[in-house]
Amino acid sequence: MLRITHLKWLLSLLIPAGAYFAVQTAVQADPSLNPHLPMFFAITLWAITVWATDILPAVPSAAAMTFLYLLCNVAPAPVIFGAWGAFLPWICFGALILSEALEQTGLTRRLALQLMHLVGATFTRIVVSLMTVGMFMAFLLPDIMCRVIIFVAIAHGLVMALELDPKSRISSAIIMAGFCSATSPGYGFLTGTEMSLIAMDQIKSIITIPTWGEYALANLPFIILYCCFSIFMCVKIIPGKEHIPHEDHLKEVVAERLRDMGPMTTQEWKLLILMICAITGLLTSKWHGLNGYFLYALIAI
Repeated sequence: MLRITHLKWLLSLLIPAGAYFAVQTAVQADPSLNPHLPMFFAITLWAITVWATDILPAVPSAAAMTFLYLLCNVAPAPVIFGAWGAFLPWICFGALILSEALEQTGLTRRLALQLMHLVGATFTRIVVSLMTVGMFMAFLLPDIMCRVIIFVAIAHGLVMALELDPKSRISSAIIMAGFCSATSPGYGFLTGTEMSLIAMDQIKSIITIPTWGEYALANLPFIILYCCFSIFMCVKIIPGKEHIPHEDHLKEVVAERLRDMGPMTTQEWKLLILMICAITGLLTSKWHGLNGYFLYALIAI
């Protein structure tokens, strides 16, 4: 094990060094290239190698990469730290905070049990209901990151509520069902993902941008087929021969565990209200005039 770790550290140094000298040679041959390119490639490849070999956690190595850019004068500080002025890092930060709060308060477990109680306690019905709600959420909420956090948190709550082995195939199928429910329906709507909005904005000078209805008419039939395949994959392929324990009388098990949880606590009510406010802030940004993404992150914090 020690030798493998040494090899990983060696790779994390040799690969960036090799890239540095290779790019340096190219820069010397072509003076029009940016002289800071060799150091940029070396630092970036170091971080990627460290992540790939898992010798350092992602957060400190990413932070180190950022400060190395600054210390080695790869680019001016406003350029290096300019990304923090965009919404994406902050909405990811806010979504992770909400995800942690959902788990700590037990609200995801309660929401998962309530979902099973409403739609019927079978694995297939759970997956279909998640995808149906995902289609509705893609229609309303254009931020795919927020949808992923919400749906994967509910799927995680299902795994906890059913006391499944986290490493089992059935647990993987439930988590994948949450992820697919958040992502698969998105490309059927013009406002289903940020990527669609960005793409339409980029090509508006070349072609006529389709209306919301035209976009849905062209894409939604294929996306529905994709959602159906996602359901089939989560129900039939990923679980293999595994089944949810006590599936024959799962309805009684769900009802019993809901009773054991008792009424919603003050913390759960507070978190539920905050989540509703955060999502409402995103959906109504064109009316209140504030940046919905930053508002979401602020409420989460």
